[in-house]
Parts: sequence; structure tokens; C-alpha cells
Amino acid sequence: MSNYISTLPTELISEIFIIVIYRSHNCVRFTEPLRLSGVCKTWQAVAFDTPQLWTNLSFAVSDSITVDDIEFYTVWLNRARSRHLNLVVITYKIIPPPYFFDFFHNIRNRIASLTFDSTILMSIFYDILPHLSTVRFEMNNPGEFVTAKQMLAVLSSSPNLTSLDIDMVADYDRQQPILDLPWTYCGITNISLTSERTDMSRLLAYLTVPTLKELNITLGHNQIARLADFLQRSSSSLENLCIEAESDDEYWVETDIELLLQVVPVLATLKLYGNDTLIASTISVLTNIRIIPHVQYLEIELFTVVPDDNWFLNLYNAISTRSDFLKSLRLDSNSEEQSQWSDTIESAFSKLESEGMKIIYNL
Repeated sequence: MSNYISTLPTELISEIFIIVIYRSHNCVRFTEPLRLSGVCKTWQAVAFDTPQLWTNLSFAVSDSITVDDIEFYTVWLNRARSRHLNLVVITYKIIPPPYFFDFFHNIRNRIASLTFDSTILMSIFYDILPHLSTVRFEMNNPGEFVTAKQMLAVLSSSPNLTSLDIDMVADYDRQQPILDLPWTYCGITNISLTSERTDMSRLLAYLTVPTLKELNITLGHNQIARLADFLQRSSSSLENLCIEAESDDEYWVETDIELLLQVVPVLATLKLYGNDTLIASTISVLTNIRIIPHVQYLEIELFTVVPDDNWFLNLYNAISTRSDFLKSLRLDSNSEEQSQWSDTIESAFSKLESEGMKIIYNL
């Protein structure tokens, strides 16, 4: 097979290699160039002369990292020539040696996407990263978190940032103080702030993002109001909103949700993951046709709650008033019990499906 492919024009072989790389899973994408270049001399020459193959690099940093390792990374990225780079760095909470930071400093003008697992690397944001568009923090250590001031450093150093993703397990509420200066950032369109056990809305307390189009966030208990306050400052262009939250005050959460939904006039997708109080209050608010009339996709996932006929009836009343806009509905539950609904409820939702609404059940 390799001999047959070697008879093809090098430009065509190069295009095939590019397709192989970019159709691969991310973890494979970082190793595939070496495999392709190791088949034969012809493939190696084509691979080395195809810069698109070398723009992705994933590497682990430990106390045993050597100058030779840095040289290998440098050679790899030099094959990408002047193209922008996508990097994944795993540190294992070990502070890298100075020559590692020198390496980053030398490529800072080419980094477009950066994923890392520790705030140990935050010093790289002391430099301006002019082409950085995507940053992802994957903080899997319970004792480590991204502070609001660190997030501000990222925003300050990245004038072309469009996507910020912070995923951490730490107890953020223990850190003080939070950012206490107003900050407006124009340009970012996607923010994802998720956590297993903390309120990520604290990171948004003094931030305004007028260009935001998509937000995915984990909220603390009864923190809908804080999110509504942020969206009121930022959400004129918000199209997709995903909220994971819990609440136990039905009156106030309904008031807060109504305020929240009133400030997202062009919202097209709404995803809610929460307890019964949050979901029930949202469904109640959705019966008001004046609230977010243009939502086309609604996804609801319940925490441990098993919906009954009354729950389904309230949901039907909420979505039937906006069937002209809503095109797709997905319902999920984490409960191990199987939900049951009457023939009347089933018939009502079947009617919506016959009118063109796509409904997916996993209850």
C-alpha cells in the first residue's frame, strides 16, 4: 500500500495525511505525525514538508524534563513553520525548570490553543499571547483552583481570546478575596465554568462580556441571581446557555429565573441540569410566552427526581405555548427509577411530535 501511495503526487499525499490527522481523536492527533513519517523515506519527506501535521503537541512536564526534551519539542513545532499551535501541557503539579519557560516564551506568538492542568504555568500569561484564542484549565487536584485574578491575567494577556474553559474540583469558596474591580472583555464568545462542588459564578462577579454567545456554568446553591446579574451586563448576544444548579427556595428561584431569561433576548438553546425546585420553577416561568420566545432547543436533566403526571402536564403547558419556536426537546433523569406517565400525557406529547417537534426521552 505504501508503494502505491508513493506513486501519487506529493501534494495529494500531503492532503491525505492532513485528513488522517484532523479526523483522528485528539490524543491520537499528537502521535500520528511520527507514525506517518516512520513508514518510509517518501512518507517521511512528505510529512516533514507538511506543516499542518505538526501544529498539535501534547507533552508532560516533570522534574526529569531535560534540555533534549525541549529540543525535541522545538524541532516538532519548527516543522509547523509559522502556523499557529495547539498545545496540551500536563505538569503533575511539578514546577518546570527555567528552560521550559524559555521554550514557551519563544513560541508565545504562535500559540492559538492551550490546555493545561495546573496554575503552576500561570506565569506564561505575563507575556502577551497575541494569537491565543482558546484556553482550557483542567484542574483535577482538589486543592487547586483558578482565582478570579488569575482569570483576569489570562484575559489581559490574550487580546484575541474567544473561548475560555475552566473545569476544576476544588472548593472555590475557601479562597479570598475574589476579584473586586470591574472588568470588561470584548471578543470572547464562549465561556465554560464547571466544577464538581463549587459555585463558579464567583468568577463572573465583576466581569462584563458583551460579545458572549455561549455559556456553560455550574452554580452554587441559590446563585441564579448572581448569574442573572452577569447576564444582564453581558448577554445581549447570548445564544446558548447551559446551567447546572440546585435551589430550595421556590419563590425566589422563580423570580431569579424570570429575570435571567428576560435578559437573553436571542437565546436559541437552553440546557438545565438541576433539582426539582429549579426545574419546576423554570417550567413555570416558561409558560410566559414573552420570556425567551425564540428558544429552539430545550434540554432538561433532573437530579434524582422521578417526574409524575403533574410534572409532565406543567411541562406540556410550558412548551405548547411556544411550539412555533421550539423545535427540539430532550428530557433526562439521573434517578434509577423509571418514570411513568398516563395515556393522556403521552398523547399530548405525541401531538407535539406530530406537529414537527423532535422529543427525546431518557427518563
